[in-house]
Amino acid sequence: MRRISLDSETYLIAPGLPAPRMVCLTTCDEDGDTSLLLRADALPVLHALFDTPDIEFVAHHARFDMAVFAAADASLLPKIMRLYDEGRVRCTMLREKLLALARGELADEGDTGAKRNIKFSLAACVERRFGVDLSAAKSGPDVWRLRYSELDGVPTAAWPASAREYAVDDARWNLAVFDGQTAELHREGGSGNVIPDERAQARAAFWLYLMSMRGVRTDPVAVNALATRTRAAYERMNAVIRAADILRPKMEKGEMVWSKNMGALRDRVTLAYGGSPPLTEKGAVATDRKTMVKCADPRVLAWVEQTEQEIVDARKGAGLPEFTAAEMAQVARDVAAAAGEQFNLDPERVYNWMALHAVGERSGVEKILTTYVPTLFEGTQGPICTSYNELVASGRGSAYNPNLQNPPRKGGIRECFVPRPGYLYALCDYSFVELVTLAQTCLDMFGWSKLADAINAGLDPHLDMAASDLGIPYAEALRRKADPDVTEYRQRAKARNFGFPGGLGAGTYVAYAEGYGVFLTEHEAKQEKEKWFAKWPEMRLYYDHFGRLTLGDQKFTAIQLPTGRVRGGVGFCDGCNTFFQGRAADGIKRAGWYVTKECYLRDPYPADTEYEASGPVLRALARLCAGIPGGSPLYGSRPVLFLHDELILEVPEQTAAEAAKRLSDVMIEGMREVVPDVRVGTEYALVRRWYKGAGPAYDATGRLIPWEPRKRA
Repeated sequence: MRRISLDSETYLIAPGLPAPRMVCLTTCDEDGDTSLLLRADALPVLHALFDTPDIEFVAHHARFDMAVFAAADASLLPKIMRLYDEGRVRCTMLREKLLALARGELADEGDTGAKRNIKFSLAACVERRFGVDLSAAKSGPDVWRLRYSELDGVPTAAWPASAREYAVDDARWNLAVFDGQTAELHREGGSGNVIPDERAQARAAFWLYLMSMRGVRTDPVAVNALATRTRAAYERMNAVIRAADILRPKMEKGEMVWSKNMGALRDRVTLAYGGSPPLTEKGAVATDRKTMVKCADPRVLAWVEQTEQEIVDARKGAGLPEFTAAEMAQVARDVAAAAGEQFNLDPERVYNWMALHAVGERSGVEKILTTYVPTLFEGTQGPICTSYNELVASGRGSAYNPNLQNPPRKGGIRECFVPRPGYLYALCDYSFVELVTLAQTCLDMFGWSKLADAINAGLDPHLDMAASDLGIPYAEALRRKADPDVTEYRQRAKARNFGFPGGLGAGTYVAYAEGYGVFLTEHEAKQEKEKWFAKWPEMRLYYDHFGRLTLGDQKFTAIQLPTGRVRGGVGFCDGCNTFFQGRAADGIKRAGWYVTKECYLRDPYPADTEYEASGPVLRALARLCAGIPGGSPLYGSRPVLFLHDELILEVPEQTAAEAAKRLSDVMIEGMREVVPDVRVGTEYALVRRWYKGAGPAYDATGRLIPWEPRKRA
């Protein structure tokens, strides 16, 4: 197999344009022969190269270059996807990440996922491996890296020598870095050919970049409403906090500023906890967000928030000016008094809850105002193109600028996102997928799993555990699923099932369970853990396995099942997490690739393509696709959002029902590449905007239609 390095120079990346206009292509082969071609000359060359079966292509940040090529000539896209399927796109940036992961130097978050400030740019890789500093050509206001738009259409012979040298040098260094990585693999006992999981991660990087290119749009009416509502909430919080003397005015450098009065805050926390407040490790009164938020009765706070909002809305509806800060503080007092009557509570106690809740939630509301609202306004004018990092230590990906993988659940941010005209959103997420992958991992490790048995029997493992806690048959729990006691016990089971597999101790579980609205003492958390062990006894073996590997706080190297990805420097909790969390990530990355192919290609599964050892799944997908008149119902749809266990597509409205069903089928088949023995399920729906909690809705004929939230009476 011959190896050729590819590198493109482009216009600058701009908001809404992650794959800018291509200016030129540079190639370099293993003999050091290079070429520099303008776009018009480069595209036919790329077609010829991509049609040659015995060449693999090396690039740094390959997903960017391949996206640029496809944007310049859409007919290249099927060929590029075929290259990825055949493992002939070799990304030196991705390989560097996989090697860092094997050394235990990849972090579990961020835009690069690097620990200890490791950089993965080409310049950083060259300096790290060869001690050569390329920064002079990479940074500065006048470097050619930022100016190739000036040379668009200019014959390369007329280019300044420094512009030609920069483009050619990048292509040469790509190959040098690749060879250095291969040498490292040989030193570590590897084959030198393929870093485990390189092909699948490269495909994931590319489909995520295509999704970023598409981007998402927002509804100006909803964004304006969100901004108005959030600003009003922020001002209400400020009014309450100031009236409670938690924020005090003071002069700093001749300006009046508001500063936090910690003494008053600690006094109010002490009052809220009846004189026995939670303490920090140093013995001071705790003033962290959770301490302040959980002191209150959530039912009372929900009533207070709704009542305050109704008062503000009524004033606005009457055409009156907005409340002043002093008026808003009085409204808070009046609402606290009304809540006292409603719930038979001391109004001062309610007001104290309101003040502490405002302190705890204020930073989150401020983040929505300063981080999300400006971005959402941008989405009303052009696409919001979230950036995706395809790999962090757990095997998952991450998102940034903005992070739409984990947007705030509250505040109405999701509802601002709407599909383009003529499209609906198809939402599809896996059902308790990390329990599915945990069960498969236990089957692989021990040969049996009670959790796998329950899932394969079609049971909801959370409801199954709730039934055990209540001492009732599963069928009765299912029949009474909406009953308050069953709902409460299912929520407790959900916290256990998602919290304990990662190795949480009782102390850390107390804080974790609060996120599910489950409040426990440490003693109760230990009891919860014993119930979890009793329900899924294989988990004692699971803990014992990683306990032996990390005895005395030692670290070990994990080999991900079944993909072979290597993760070094693994501790107990990392070990417990990575085997089921990483497997789930591997499955959805594979599923996302097949979904993307069916969206973009009329013939996503050409019969003459040789794939890696995943034949049964691909044959199943191809067979299903071949049996549908006109090909995949996903063709013409576009992936636009990726959450850790969910994909969201824009689907043409006329074929939305068929596209949503096909999305579910492909996601299930993709996950089966890594979960062959445990039942994989999905939940899917159609919506006209991004709703949290949307479910399937059907018309009188049984056809899937867009789900709409129930209107509040």
